[in-house]
Amino acid sequence: MSTPQIWFAPVPQLFWSEYSGRPFEVCIDCDRALQDCEFYVVQKRFVAKEGVFEMAMCHECRECLSQECSQQTMLAVNGFLAEHLSERNAKTEQLTESDDLILYCIDHCIVCSKHRAKCHRYSVGGLCRGFEIVGQISPPGQTPLMICDDCERGMADLVSRQTRDTWDRFVDEHFDGPPGLELDIPSAAPIAF
Repeated sequence: MSTPQIWFAPVPQLFWSEYSGRPFEVCIDCDRALQDCEFYVVQKRFVAKEGVFEMAMCHECRECLSQECSQQTMLAVNGFLAEHLSERNAKTEQLTESDDLILYCIDHCIVCSKHRAKCHRYSVGGLCRGFEIVGQISPPGQTPLMICDDCERGMADLVSRQTRDTWDRFVDEHFDGPPGLELDIPSAAPIAF
């Protein structure tokens, strides 16, 4: 059986809020109820298996944020990921169940395939609809995904100053954090999936 283009599964607990212990409820930017949105994204950052950064954003707010990023960055990052995604597609062909595919996507770095259990720092992201996560493993992208810190840092050179400034401004406007938080929020890396 070949890998399906798009499928839906219950949102894994990894994509729930660390603070509430439940699925995310509102968009971080516009406070709209996520259940009222057609789609939304969840993004989290982990250090030593502890969630240090999380957000959920409706598709409309994500589109607005993406439009503030440079076209150069979007093309470079998408090209980089597409190159590695085509290599991964062959590995996922042997998986026949959608649950297996979801686990593979969140357990292996999208770039180097390093297992999440071997990562000290990593980020995850996924596209959701209601209480379901959207699964897609085909160009032009993958959801859900995990990216290890090494690969995320490697992608940092692809991010333009304009995109970095946009992300830094967004983080400053939406997050308060303890001293040293900047060490765990990768402002130099393209974490706004």
